[in-house]
Amino acid sequence: MKALIQYDIENKFFNCLSNYIPENICANIDNRLYSLYFKYNFETFFFVADKEISRELNTFIIEFQETKKIFLYHKNPETKDYSKIFKKVIHLSDHGIKLQGSHVELPEYFVNEKLFNNENNSNIKDKYCVFLEMKQKLPESLESLLYPNSDKPINMFNSPHINHYQNMGTLSEAQKAQILKEYKYFINIDNNYIHEAKLCGCQIVEIGSDNQLKKQKIDTNAVTIKQILGDLSYE
Repeated sequence: MKALIQYDIENKFFNCLSNYIPENICANIDNRLYSLYFKYNFETFFFVADKEISRELNTFIIEFQETKKIFLYHKNPETKDYSKIFKKVIHLSDHGIKLQGSHVELPEYFVNEKLFNNENNSNIKDKYCVFLEMKQKLPESLESLLYPNSDKPINMFNSPHINHYQNMGTLSEAQKAQILKEYKYFINIDNNYIHEAKLCGCQIVEIGSDNQLKKQKIDTNAVTIKQILGDLSYE
């Protein structure tokens, strides 16, 4: 079935879906939701509620919630709770966010097993990579390992907010998977993407209290996107 996934660069779950679900279009829906629907005739929709949804999206859900499969992702604690307003919609929430009505709380960590694996991971670089995931400023512990404080071969990714020559720019999920297959080490600063890094063959390291990198053992068990979609009865 064709699926429309609302584009949200900071939403790991939706970014995973866009690389997992066949026949999907990931797009900005602002002022074009109806035109996208009439052009592609989607059966399934994944929408994001950040504080409040737009008037257009509100009207669309009211019109189609009984005939189409609609998922509404409540992005943060400040998001208005729509779980008792749209009763035919499947409501999703981030880990730790409780809604008043029926909803599915996503696990804290999950992986897209189709993308993140150790296939085709040749020509591995003896370097470190770290994903900043839209952080506004450098963690102090990481700053001590970067130029001009250190000459360690570290490349940072995925935050446009940090101006540093070792910051290599933002990545799609597919690009993150490729990076993890090319780098020998992954620096864990917040537990994000440690499971993906391990699946891709990286050695996981963390920054110790002495600001030195040390190997970190992790539990490699993580929920997969396939399991989540199964729990959501996505077909």
